[in-house]
Amino acid sequence: MHRTRTDEGWILRRQEYGEADLWLDVYAQTLGRVRVLARGARKARSRKGGHLQLFQQVRMTLAQGRAWWILTQAQSQRWFPELRQHLDRYAAAGYLAELVLRLVPEGERLPGLYPLLSQALEAVARHPQGHWVPRYFEWKILALAGYRPQWDACVRCAQPMRLGRPKFFDPTAGGVLCPACRTPRSLPLPDRAWAALRHWDRATLDAVLRHPPEEDLFPQLEALGRAYVQTWLETPPRAWKVQREV
Repeated sequence: MHRTRTDEGWILRRQEYGEADLWLDVYAQTLGRVRVLARGARKARSRKGGHLQLFQQVRMTLAQGRAWWILTQAQSQRWFPELRQHLDRYAAAGYLAELVLRLVPEGERLPGLYPLLSQALEAVARHPQGHWVPRYFEWKILALAGYRPQWDACVRCAQPMRLGRPKFFDPTAGGVLCPACRTPRSLPLPDRAWAALRHWDRATLDAVLRHPPEEDLFPQLEALGRAYVQTWLETPPRAWKVQREV
């Protein structure tokens, strides 16, 4: 007999399989990242098909097969039509999904990631300051995965960092460096960018969106975040190319 369970999760990737099936990569509330086979989901008469779109939150009944989970029932909980009305928001949601898929191994779960992902997808779709969400999310998911950078003191000599003092960010070192410890790969870290990143390290997404950084900081914070993401992913996310084209 198959073991069954019910869970709730976000659909992050869909792949057609065979004549009528779907493979789904889902980040679920209790199971974490799982790969699910939805048999017959692409048939015209399938009751599941309409509930299995990208970036939908779905309540699932799953049966455990010999090698994977099989979807037996699905019911949509939340979806965001705004994502399909704005290509830039859809591309941003795709970036969040790719970060989850690349940083969380299949079968594993990061504590705190599910509510963060839920808030981030909704904010990307609906918040007027939603363009800041990917910038915040990339630092947060790296921290949850064990790659939290150090901001308050030099990573190498432990000298406390203060406003007004030159400072640098080294992605490979895992945090901020003082001038004496900087390396050829270190990136300049102006005070305003440093203050914003320290705030993000401690703040919730709601707090960041209530008081986002000044818009002129966006390119700088984007460059710093991407440098750190690429350090741990080794190859650039595909979503970056999509976002450039958008």
